[in-house]
Amino acid sequence: MSATPCINNLREVRSIIELLTGVEYDDIKNINSIANIHNAYKALLINGFRYVPKYPIIIDERTVDVDCTNDTELYDNLINKKSGDIAGIEYVLAKKKLDIVGNEIRKGTIVYATYVDGMCTLLTDYIKSCGYSVESYNGKSGDKDGRKEILDRFLCGKTEVLVCSKPISTGVDGLQEVCNKMVIVSLPWTDADYTQLKGRIYRQGSKFNKVDFVIPQITINTPDVVWSWDKMRKNAIDTKKSLGTAVVDGYIQKSYTINKEQLLAKAIDALKEGLDDITIERQKIESNVVYTETERKYSESFINEIHKRANTSSSNTTHKHFQSNRNELIEYHRQREISKSTWVEDPVDRVAEIIGTWKKHNRIIDLGCGTGKLKTVVDTTKTVQGVDHINVSDDNTVLEADMCNLKEHIEDNCMDVAVYCLSLWGTNYDEYFNEAYRILDYDGRMIVVEPSSKFGEHERYGTTEAFINGIEKHGFDRIGAPEIRNNFIYFKFMKH
Repeated sequence: MSATPCINNLREVRSIIELLTGVEYDDIKNINSIANIHNAYKALLINGFRYVPKYPIIIDERTVDVDCTNDTELYDNLINKKSGDIAGIEYVLAKKKLDIVGNEIRKGTIVYATYVDGMCTLLTDYIKSCGYSVESYNGKSGDKDGRKEILDRFLCGKTEVLVCSKPISTGVDGLQEVCNKMVIVSLPWTDADYTQLKGRIYRQGSKFNKVDFVIPQITINTPDVVWSWDKMRKNAIDTKKSLGTAVVDGYIQKSYTINKEQLLAKAIDALKEGLDDITIERQKIESNVVYTETERKYSESFINEIHKRANTSSSNTTHKHFQSNRNELIEYHRQREISKSTWVEDPVDRVAEIIGTWKKHNRIIDLGCGTGKLKTVVDTTKTVQGVDHINVSDDNTVLEADMCNLKEHIEDNCMDVAVYCLSLWGTNYDEYFNEAYRILDYDGRMIVVEPSSKFGEHERYGTTEAFINGIEKHGFDRIGAPEIRNNFIYFKFMKH
């Protein structure tokens, strides 16, 4: 059985099944509907087996932000690009990523870019200026034999850095023996292609204990948000399950086809307006879990009642209440999972992404951890200590305590990141930040996430500026502007 039975379309998996069985599978049509995906998955399940090896290799995928807020030349180039000129946009951004490339490369590094025209020359010329021998492996590098010679020179060490495009993603073996670092200047467009690309060096036979993937991302700070075409491209990969995942593993999530030109047009419009309201048209697929309107209304009513009581009581009173009425908080989180079915994004996932960019901040305390999801989605090189009124997760290390007073549980200066994700319950929520300051080490970071509906002149927290000023009084400095996305606001702070 092929390791990649389905990459691009259902015709591929049908062909391999028919070749294997000698039987025609006319119920697998080359249309990406749930029925056809299910039939393909069923055929693979009956006629083959799925083995996913667990490599004893640490994979470190990190993004590196390049702040181009004051680069007027870049801004002008971006907004004046012709509609649909995606390769041109990628090239303009790549020029601003060259310093990151120079800082990250060493002998045995692959530098990848999806687009070829101009890009490969730009990268190879720059890498040569850094003192490395470099060649380009792409669809324009000659015939298959010519590319093999280029690859062989890299594998034997005659070429120190290899600049690659899509042809390196499939059917190439041996890179894992000489390479454990890839700098991705321009991402692929699909999850399947991205997985294939990473699989060139993250695979069996690697001679390394760790492989690194570095993704430079251009950012432009507008008055309200951070604009980034690169972050949007990465987010499209991270949040989308591919056709291959659905067919091979039977996991069907909301899937969509990216209209690249439309996405670019919206991105440029957003940059002109200083907004980050960039959306992708997605094909809606029914969820396996269906909640009735009655269940939804009950969930909303139950959750609102808990919030109302918690936000009009001190944290100490709330803690004592839940300690005596444990099932009430368990039921709250069960109902919360129902309400999440309507969310575009769980903010815990975004928190994990932010923490992932802080490579030296590995000790995390999740204050108000709830079901403990953060511990399951954050980088495995980091540790997470959960705290809540009662433990409703499967993690027996969660501390049951009032977040305003953790001195008997948590030592001074012993954590790198404090997280309050939808957990500022209580009339005395302001006191939480005193504990965060005590707990955090020098250069410690804090993330606070709250619904955007709670901010405004007459709302719970007042204006965002007033909220930030209140937190800064506890010994914190803000990190950038608040990030507003999918009805939530993300605040980042640094202990000073």
